[in-house]
Amino acid sequence: MAAAVAAPAPAVHAARTRAGPALLLALTLVVVLALSAATQLDEHAADPPPHARHLFEAVRGRASAREQSLAVQALLQRLLPGRAHLFGVAVEPDPGPTPPHAHRDTFRVVKQPGRPYVNITGNSGVAAAWGLHHYLTQVCGCHVSWDYDQLALPDPLPNVNVTVTAVDRYRYYQNVCTVSYSFVWWDWARWERELDWMALNGINMALAFSGQEAVWQRVYAQLGLSKEDVDHHFTGPAFLAWQRMGNVRGWAGPLSASWHAHSRLLQHRILSRMRALGMVAVLPAFAGHVPRSFHRLFPNSSTTPLQRWNHFSDEYCCPLLLDPTDPLFHRVGTLFMREVRVPVVQKNQSELKRIMRIIESVMPLPSTPNAQLIAEFGTDHIYNSDTFNEMQPADGRPEYLARVGRAVYDSLVDVDPEAVWMIQNWLFVHDAFWTEPRAAALLTSVPTGRMLVLDLMGEQKPQYRRFHSYYGQPFVWCMLHNFGGTLGMYGASQYVNRNAFEARAMAGSTMVGTGLTMEGTGQNYVMYDLANELAWRAEPANLTEWFSQYARRRYGAYHPAADASWQLLKDSVYSNKDTLYANHGRYALTQHPSADLQEPVWYRPEAVRDAWRQLLAAGGALRSSPNYRFDLVDLTRQGLQLAMAALYTQAVRAFHRRQRDPLRKSSEQVKQLFADLERILSTDTHFMLGPWLHSARERATNELEEAMYEWNARNQLTLWGPRGEIKDYAAKQWAGLVSRYYAPRWERYLEALERSLREGQPLNQTAVSHDIFVNVEEPFTLDRTAFPTEPTGDAVALSEELFERWSHLLTTKAVVRKPRPRKGSPAAQAPAPASVPEAEEFMATTEISVSAV
Repeated sequence: MAAAVAAPAPAVHAARTRAGPALLLALTLVVVLALSAATQLDEHAADPPPHARHLFEAVRGRASAREQSLAVQALLQRLLPGRAHLFGVAVEPDPGPTPPHAHRDTFRVVKQPGRPYVNITGNSGVAAAWGLHHYLTQVCGCHVSWDYDQLALPDPLPNVNVTVTAVDRYRYYQNVCTVSYSFVWWDWARWERELDWMALNGINMALAFSGQEAVWQRVYAQLGLSKEDVDHHFTGPAFLAWQRMGNVRGWAGPLSASWHAHSRLLQHRILSRMRALGMVAVLPAFAGHVPRSFHRLFPNSSTTPLQRWNHFSDEYCCPLLLDPTDPLFHRVGTLFMREVRVPVVQKNQSELKRIMRIIESVMPLPSTPNAQLIAEFGTDHIYNSDTFNEMQPADGRPEYLARVGRAVYDSLVDVDPEAVWMIQNWLFVHDAFWTEPRAAALLTSVPTGRMLVLDLMGEQKPQYRRFHSYYGQPFVWCMLHNFGGTLGMYGASQYVNRNAFEARAMAGSTMVGTGLTMEGTGQNYVMYDLANELAWRAEPANLTEWFSQYARRRYGAYHPAADASWQLLKDSVYSNKDTLYANHGRYALTQHPSADLQEPVWYRPEAVRDAWRQLLAAGGALRSSPNYRFDLVDLTRQGLQLAMAALYTQAVRAFHRRQRDPLRKSSEQVKQLFADLERILSTDTHFMLGPWLHSARERATNELEEAMYEWNARNQLTLWGPRGEIKDYAAKQWAGLVSRYYAPRWERYLEALERSLREGQPLNQTAVSHDIFVNVEEPFTLDRTAFPTEPTGDAVALSEELFERWSHLLTTKAVVRKPRPRKGSPAAQAPAPASVPEAEEFMATTEISVSAV
């Protein structure tokens, strides 16, 4: 365990000069870099560095110390209802040593010998909650996670006297996609637990995007758009993240009045709790994406259709982009900003009362409504706007891009003079369009410190070096880790454990925080636990020791076999070093069947087999631990995922060799594997489809909404579009999906292979894919079958049974080798279709765009 944490040595800023395509750009860069060279970043100093001076002053918690103390005390009661009286928590302006750490969170935890109580003080609510978590995990050996908590406190409580100061100012949370892949159906109870988890892990900045469509509805009405115009623009709830980014429009919509009302009031509760805990809420800002009908009302405006995204048809793609340099952009942007901030009491009172009546029936409100519920969202002076997410600007001239940046910034500061613009750097990762001169033009178009950049995938695809610490703008080093919320053990633990420290120490670094930017939560918690510790560690952890302590905390006891299991996983699934596997969620088991799939394996499957064996060996001592059973289910799932890859290889090899009996045998084994996978996943609610669909239905206020929300929920997991435009991107290995979606697809495909050999006809992949779409995929999205929400079965006994049945397939030879058609094989002889209609293009292509933001 680390004791009091010291900050890293000061980084000396080095001057760099780069010649740009235009003199103005070059002069701008010289000024920015010269200022950087003149600055010594001393993290121990009370004054923030110049590049962060405005940021640190404007973007901070503002609740009183008393309000924050009360919020943390309430959190403590929820977390430890039986032993909360043993902890005293308080918020003081600065409990840390001199010099004061005004811009970095500090906590102190004291438990004196002979005294029964633990006293925790922090200079913010988040710091105090973080101190509680630090004591529970690092001193008491407890564990709090997305999965299950382990809170078996020792008696008596251990003595301690430790002061910890955060290494950076901010700990950031969320990707703009997380709100759709994970949070979309959450009620207040689930949100409350998440906010508690955030505070306990020291997170002090997060997106707060709920309810913005209600604001946009008012803005569009003021601009003259009709309800029909807006209905054709808003997507359904499960796809709002991509409508907000201009990728799609109208798909799976529209949104109902009750959805707007519920989301709006939920946002108020989220904001109220975040601010009470001392967190900063990042609100949305106008990025330029407007409905198609906008041009009809403003024919002289400078609008262009956005690029087609992932083959979506015209019905659902390509909303308009209002050029940020058009004066109308400023009008729309400032109108939205004012609507975000204007009190609702100034609006239609009868509308507010009607909304309150609707919501009280589906989301109970406090008996004494908080003042936040009768005002709109307020502000913490930081706003997210990403105009070019996976979309290229129409003009690549640096001077134009600089005007775009300035226009977006002006639309913020003209309403909020203290505003800071937060951008995700995915546009730089995703598209080679963004050369250094172009990126520099955008990044330097606003004053230094008035833009905060999220280096979204810092663990494997960092951009801060390429763009010279973002030309002086402060940035947050982030771990992206996950796409689509897919399951599958994965991590780049060595990079996570190293890269953030290198980013801080880099000459001229403007790094001001660390962050988690996963697209989906609820998977691979070990990686997020490791990444959260970056915020207080002065140097990288010893990963061997860290993984050992993680297992001990998670299960509440040390067991050598469990330790050995996690060491094997550390050195295999959690040690990816190849960016080829960064988008790792496309497994044979969950992909649309074809004869040319390749399992993403960057490790020896034997390590998973051995880790599975070792974890089973700890079952006698640890089986009562919910986290142990969760991990055993997950590891069994990983083993069966690899076994499916091996069976797939066998089946396709037999098909290419025209071996009917081996193909038939492999087909039967695949059926058995899916049945076994369904059984093991059914032992834990976290691996079941039922709760996801149930929570979607619970958001409805009538039968029509219930059917629509369930359709949204099913489509996102499967087809992700009307015709499978990004099919299986958000795949989940959940009970229910396995038996009713993945298994039937593979059964039909393997039957087609057997029929091809039996009849001596080439396999027509397009025809087979169409058959699967018509008979399995689309019907599943429209089905209303209810799935269990409670687990069944003994996870330990089932895992032991399945290990005996399938572990022999977990070898490099069986899993990793890619099947290839031989000359003369049925697949090699199959004629390519002369043409593929656009509506069926998804059936014949494996192309997919990584939609990380």
